[in-house]
Amino acid sequence: MSNKAQKHGGASDFGPKGWIIVLVSIVYFYLSTAVTSDGANTINAVMQQKLGLQSLAPLTLGQTLGGWLTVLTIPVFTAVSQKTGIKNVIIASLAIFAVCTYFIFNASTVGMYQVAVTIACATLVGFSMVGTGQLGANWFPTKKGMYMGIATFGIPIAAASVNLMMSKMMDVMPFENIAYFFIVVAIIAIILTVVFVKNNPEEAGAFPDNDQTMTKEKAAEIAAKAEAIKASSPWTTKKVLSFKETWMIAIGWGFLMGGAGGIISQFVAAGISWGHPMSYPIMLLTVMFPVGIFFSWFIGYVDTKWGTKAASLTVCAMEIFGACVAGLLGHNGIALALGGGCFMGAMSGGNNLTMSVTGTKFGRFDFNNAWSVISVITKVISSSFIVLVSIVAGKIGYTGAYLCVAATVVIAALVIWKTDLTCVGRINLDEE
Repeated sequence: MSNKAQKHGGASDFGPKGWIIVLVSIVYFYLSTAVTSDGANTINAVMQQKLGLQSLAPLTLGQTLGGWLTVLTIPVFTAVSQKTGIKNVIIASLAIFAVCTYFIFNASTVGMYQVAVTIACATLVGFSMVGTGQLGANWFPTKKGMYMGIATFGIPIAAASVNLMMSKMMDVMPFENIAYFFIVVAIIAIILTVVFVKNNPEEAGAFPDNDQTMTKEKAAEIAAKAEAIKASSPWTTKKVLSFKETWMIAIGWGFLMGGAGGIISQFVAAGISWGHPMSYPIMLLTVMFPVGIFFSWFIGYVDTKWGTKAASLTVCAMEIFGACVAGLLGHNGIALALGGGCFMGAMSGGNNLTMSVTGTKFGRFDFNNAWSVISVITKVISSSFIVLVSIVAGKIGYTGAYLCVAATVVIAALVIWKTDLTCVGRINLDEE
């Protein structure tokens, strides 16, 4: 790709068809956290009362089990996408998510709830992690940080809106009927995917990174060669697993996102434990929306401008600071708000980093093979934090749980700092 084309296009000039991919990806990320992560603040609180539970741990177990099951679902989705295209995987996983959403809101037993949440968490990676990861690698190979920075706007939109929305909806309808809102959004996402999303820019008559210096004939040639190169990747599962940096990425970025997810999914419960009414932490999640949007963009910008390591360490600093301030001073409304802002920014901005670091380390044409392994390990690690935070909080309170999260993110920062991000994969088509 010519430097001239990149300079003329600008970092975020994705082109009309590229922008469609970006905007639909925002919907994917919205759904990926709206029910099973951010929405869990309200859903778990209602279900705990409905099912007569003394602790949140049985309800958060499904989120963790679902994360562990991605050991199976991510490789399966990746393998299917390589045979049929990522578009089909996105559509199928959205459909499964819609069905699970109905049962999450309408569960009559703990077992039913756990099964629905487990399946939802295990399969939503099809349209979020695997889906956006491959769309980003194919459509925006050198602009992946900026693409993910904007696509992850869906995360703060969900965090800011779903809990307040559900609280208001429960005033006018049964809790169970709220499921239909998210089901309709999923159906809309399926329709948008069917009509507008293409597996790669060449299928849409567009160009990777919107590099318009290429002819359509040249783009078709590049598409065919790109698929051949991906299929011939030397990075087998065994090789990826035996590579030291694979485990450093998994541990460093797994701990990083586990800390953010573990805290944000129980932010309301923590606020209540520190003496605040339920409405206050819900209100904070709502008003912190601009913070999440800003950091979703800003971390993507830092990633593109100074690299994934700098962006990741920035998120580490935010999480450590937020966990310490809220953990030690959470009874104070201002401190809780400050901590909430840090968590919202870290969750929104950090969600793109594991994909980005994998693309940086392994390149566009070896990304799929590496991502199918790394995403599984990081998901298992990060999802474990959800139930661990609830268990630790049940034993020693949310102050201790937040400080434990801060300590694990310090470990993450050290691992990230020591990780070598020199690319070992293939970025250009002429690399054999």
